[in-house]
Amino acid sequence: MRQPFDGTVWIGSRDYREAGWKAFAGFAHTLKLGGFTVYTRLPGPVPEEQSAQRAKLEALSAMVQISWKEPEKQAAKTQKYKLPKLTEPVLHFTTFNFKLAVMEVLMYEKGLLAPKLDAYEFAREYSRRKIDLDAEGYEPIPEIRKWLEQYPIPARLAREVTEIEMDGGSEIYTQLCPFWDGEDGAFDLNTITEAELRQFPITHWSRWAWGLTG
Repeated sequence: MRQPFDGTVWIGSRDYREAGWKAFAGFAHTLKLGGFTVYTRLPGPVPEEQSAQRAKLEALSAMVQISWKEPEKQAAKTQKYKLPKLTEPVLHFTTFNFKLAVMEVLMYEKGLLAPKLDAYEFAREYSRRKIDLDAEGYEPIPEIRKWLEQYPIPARLAREVTEIEMDGGSEIYTQLCPFWDGEDGAFDLNTITEAELRQFPITHWSRWAWGLTG
């Protein structure tokens, strides 16, 4: 048998009238808690402009409707650009531009390093701030530069780098600085330390417009 409910409705540890409700349809209120939706009109005076519906609204004030819908599963946040942790020996660089040239060979020419850096994909995944490549891409993106600087390259891949061709249109540069025009010397490679070179069996250097001697 149906009987009036004279108990108390609690939302968490608070009286339901004190919870964070949102207005609905001008006279009712809703509250979402996980998969639950609570629908009611909070007790109180009926506005004068709704006096014609007074009886209906006062009745609604004494009702609480609760529905439930299974929450949609959110896609797991990708961690594609999380830097790998290696337990094997890695190459060491003091010249960032030299490392870029090496990564161009290993990542883009030979596909031996993953993930293959894509600036727009990186920007979408990055969560610490919004990276606006269209506005910032005329200079190296700081977060992408840091990722490249910290990327560990296995020492065993050094034997794969036997030739480096200096080309301003290399893919690695367009990912670090998407709108770089290749007209300045931002990625010049005129100085490499002997310690860096000793790691590689490089037999040929293509002398591009940077005057590199080898």
